Amino acid sequence: MSSGSAATGPHVLRRINATAVLNALRDARGHTATVSDLVVATGLSRPAVTRALTTLAEAGIAEYAGTTEHQIGRPAQRARFRAELGHVAGIDIGPHRVLVMIADLAGT
Repeated sequence: MSSGSAATGPHVLRRINATAVLNALRDARGHTATVSDLVVATGLSRPAVTRALTTLAEAGIAEYAGTTEHQIGRPAQRARFRAELGHVAGIDIGPHRVLVMIADLAGT
């Protein structure tokens, strides 16, 4: 007998955590955030955020974007959402005009 179904289990929880971290990265000012920022934004533990960031970085959706210098302790590593991975387009055809808009995945 299986210990979990397809709708439960660690892989589902990891996917949910990765989605929460991705959403927090997309909402972050400048689209970069430290692990500590993401812990606060998501309510997840530091190890869960770190695992989710690793998963997102391996998939190419996020990347580490340098460090933040502090007076004391280890520099905080920053991560960012890679909004340039794709673009969306919208076309509004009206009776007197045609409006075309193109944006990256961050909406800019």
